[in-house]
Amino acid sequence: GHCDIARLYLTTGVVSTLLAGDPRRSYYRPRYSPDGQKFVASVSDSGQWRIVVADRDGKNPRVLNPGDGANRYDATWHGMDSLLVVSERGGDASWA
Repeated sequence: GHCDIARLYLTTGVVSTLLAGDPRRSYYRPRYSPDGQKFVASVSDSGQWRIVVADRDGKNPRVLNPGDGANRYDATWHGMDSLLVVSERGGDASWA
């Protein structure tokens, strides 16, 4: 299976998909920025975990990947423009 990132409008019951998963890509734990203008989530893409940031409507997704092969996930906002993420770069999962 896989997970999408979707938005539910509680007043109308309308659901819209912001980022669609597929059999090789699945999203996890989206979190809106403090100002609500963008969100961050973890994405497993072909077995590697990365961080993705997108506009509040799912447009302009950007995968944060320093290219070192380490898994990164469980991002949370630290202020408006900074993220704390779990990284496995040193071999063990730790906050980076």
